[in-house]
Amino acid sequence: MAGFLTTNNVDVEAGGKRGGSLYPGMQEDPRLRWAFIRKVYSILCLQFILVVGVAFAMLLTPPVRDFLRTPNGRYVMIAFILITFV
Repeated sequence: MAGFLTTNNVDVEAGGKRGGSLYPGMQEDPRLRWAFIRKVYSILCLQFILVVGVAFAMLLTPPVRDFLRTPNGRYVMIAFILITFV
């Protein structure tokens, strides 16, 4: 354990010993990486908006809300939950 706390360890987040980049072998433009991150977050936001929309539709539509409160509706809910995990 004492050997781990020596000054020979390299802080990867600081760029290593020589002050290089975090990923020295990376040849791509950083703008490409940021564009990918933007796309991922936009997909996540769209999925979140879709889930909220479906939840509000279930909550605000009286026939659907009443059906989901019945035993058969609960079975359907449980089935949908299990199907999403498969």
